[in-house]
Amino acid sequence: MRSANLDTRSRELFDRGFHDLETRFDPEVGLVRNAFQPDRHQPHPSIWYAHCLLDRDGEGDVPLAEQIIPRALELQERRDGDPHAGNFAGSSRTKW
Repeated sequence: MRSANLDTRSRELFDRGFHDLETRFDPEVGLVRNAFQPDRHQPHPSIWYAHCLLDRDGEGDVPLAEQIIPRALELQERRDGDPHAGNFAGSSRTKW
């Protein structure tokens, strides 16, 4: 999905969401903070933020997205046999 191809209302919603993610991004951790628990960080919004950065493709956006994606993937459950294998923690308290 490219935001340039969205209709006017969808583009407004995309921009609003992008702005929200940008204001909640924690550069020290490399993830987006939970809106209601700021001491926690979330993988899914972080991936969406990386998508928005790649869509915008401004100066520094691609390298930042390349940093965010592996950080978010670190929160994926990868233990063999775990019933939650492949899932992500809904919100992670992160002390990096």
